[in-house]
Amino acid sequence: DHRDLHSFPTRRSSDLESLFLKEEAVNSALDHFEANINIKGSFDIEFLIKKKLDTTAEVGNAEMDGQNYMFTISNNFGGVIEPYIKLGTSNLEVNWKQNGKSVVVETGPGGVWGAGVKATIFDREVKLSLDAQYRETSLDVDTMKLAGSTANLTNDNFDIKEFQISLIGSKKLILPVGLKDYYIVPYGGVTFSSVEADVSFEDT
Repeated sequence: DHRDLHSFPTRRSSDLESLFLKEEAVNSALDHFEANINIKGSFDIEFLIKKKLDTTAEVGNAEMDGQNYMFTISNNFGGVIEPYIKLGTSNLEVNWKQNGKSVVVETGPGGVWGAGVKATIFDREVKLSLDAQYRETSLDVDTMKLAGSTANLTNDNFDIKEFQISLIGSKKLILPVGLKDYYIVPYGGVTFSSVEADVSFEDT
């Protein structure tokens, strides 16, 4: 009887230990899953101010102004790799000189989509990241002015294809406010951008 009573709690302790290990394994798996599935959403407004474009010989002084409005969805993997997609619209204006006359094209509503990836290459006091993305814009032409006079347009087309790569430096600053900490992330960087703008129309 003594041996039976002595052996009973030993088996129960083993069961509790197995239960604890199982719970620990489940929690570890969930933590690993949450660390790898980190979906974020953000809204971006991008301002273009006199962005100069290279042109053919017959076209000169081409510049683009306007805004891009995009919603971004991204997924962060381990704080190192963050692929993302962008969807939105643009409000753009392109002007240039051709055959001695000024041409101004203003766009109407249209769609913008893009995809890219961010990668952390250094993360100490300051975080350094590389950001590469590809974006396509397809807009309608709203108005076109030739030498100051509004033209009657048909068969208009306004498409932009853009690839850009950026090196970005940032630093997180924590602001202790009340019971919760808030933070801001100032950042700056340099960007190389390759843009192909295709604007065409017929003036009736």
